[in-house]
Amino acid sequence: QTSNSGFRTNAISVKRDLVTVAIVNNIGLPISHHIDQITRKARSMCNLMLRSFLTTSSDVLRKAYKIYIRPLLESSTVIWNPTAIGLVNKLESVQREFTRRIFWRSHLSQSSYPQRLEHFKLETLEYRRALNDMYFLFDSAHGFVHLDTSNIYSIAPLSRTLRSSHRLRLTIPFLMPSSLSTFASRPLTLWNSLSNPIVTLPRIPFPDDAPERRKFKCETCDNLFVTHSGLKKHTILHLDDNDPEQSLKKRPFKCETCAKRFIRNSHLKFHMTTHMKFEIQKIVSSFRALFDRSEMRVECVKLRDNYPYSNKNDPVRRPYPCDMCTKRFTQLIVLQMHKRKIHLPKDDPIRRKFECEICHKFFSEKGDF
Repeated sequence: QTSNSGFRTNAISVKRDLVTVAIVNNIGLPISHHIDQITRKARSMCNLMLRSFLTTSSDVLRKAYKIYIRPLLESSTVIWNPTAIGLVNKLESVQREFTRRIFWRSHLSQSSYPQRLEHFKLETLEYRRALNDMYFLFDSAHGFVHLDTSNIYSIAPLSRTLRSSHRLRLTIPFLMPSSLSTFASRPLTLWNSLSNPIVTLPRIPFPDDAPERRKFKCETCDNLFVTHSGLKKHTILHLDDNDPEQSLKKRPFKCETCAKRFIRNSHLKFHMTTHMKFEIQKIVSSFRALFDRSEMRVECVKLRDNYPYSNKNDPVRRPYPCDMCTKRFTQLIVLQMHKRKIHLPKDDPIRRKFECEICHKFFSEKGDF
């Protein structure tokens, strides 16, 4: 959520950032090592995406970059935001190179990096990290995050009122070395120069956190939920396992092998795979002495097809059978596609509905064409 003045007002998870701080401080890894890792991972993701995406649309590639690559370069930047020019340029080089490759893929005229950012409506990564520092400092100064800031900054309002001053002016309580920076020291000058109406903006909650949306209340623990299904899933957790009737309601899904019971069907399916692994290990160990891999493979396939929750021909999970073969399907539309693509003769007009003008191949489905 973003307010009219540009301040993002969402709550920031501090727990993950504190874990990152603990790891870096305990192991003693420099920030440069962390930046090398994330830039290497982001570059490999760029190469993978450009190999996988066949489109030449710059808009599609830009959206994919914002979803899959840029979050890798911006995770927990409040902790490790670098100030050295070399590290800043190393992070920025990922976005600089990717925008250049998009221009080449989309057959656009090559331009400078600022012009490419203006064309794609992107900001520099350094600018976005500075905004994240300011957003986190805003939430921290107003007490929206649970973090002890006594050793990071202190509130020191001016003794006399100025037009540009506010009551949340900050100061660093100790002399910091030039090599050390925090989320408070980096935007400190800009924060103290902000006007009072901007600093005292009200915090707008997320839509799901708004009280008017949480209409369903738990009678046991007074928790509020947006939907009735969410409340129903939550109330199951309050049932007593020692009571037989309540235990059956709480855990209605039973394993037929070991008699364990589970709250959700997905938990039972995952549990059944453990039994299947043990059975496959027995088959492998029994056939290993005979060195007959083909027979071992046949037995493993039989076990997989006859095991609960993994049977491909289960009539409950796949209620639509094919009249011309033994396959079954979960949806009617998938069955119809299977009949058109597999069982229709090659000269059938339905199977020759779409023709390629280049190689003159015929297809029955528009997606395959």
